[in-house]
Amino acid sequence: MAVTENDILALGFTAEMFPTANDFSAFLAGKITAESALLSGRIGAALYATTAEPKRTYIHRAEERLVAAELVQVRITTMMGNAVPDGEIDPTTTLRKQRKDFLDEAETLIEKILSGSDSDSVDYSGGVVVHGD
Repeated sequence: MAVTENDILALGFTAEMFPTANDFSAFLAGKITAESALLSGRIGAALYATTAEPKRTYIHRAEERLVAAELVQVRITTMMGNAVPDGEIDPTTTLRKQRKDFLDEAETLIEKILSGSDSDSVDYSGGVVVHGD
């Protein structure tokens, strides 16, 4: 199950952010298809197709984040085509951080998927204390 255009729009992406995309829906569909294929290849088709929760949610979120990172990269590439006047801050700095954040979250989710983890807890360590009488 690939993410949808609405999933990506819900992340705040708009057609206006990609002025060179003549058909924004087709542009998004292409990015979604590409990232879907990459994620499926990375985790395996059987796991990608799972309907078991929470893995299904992890896969969906990872795919959303991968598509978002790719869209941010397109924006960075477009902006880098524009000259930055001397003394001005690189306008892509915030976008680069956003892209890294999307990729980091995707990697965390992919690690959970591949490890078989069904837990959302982080750094949890449990145990039992036995007291002698």
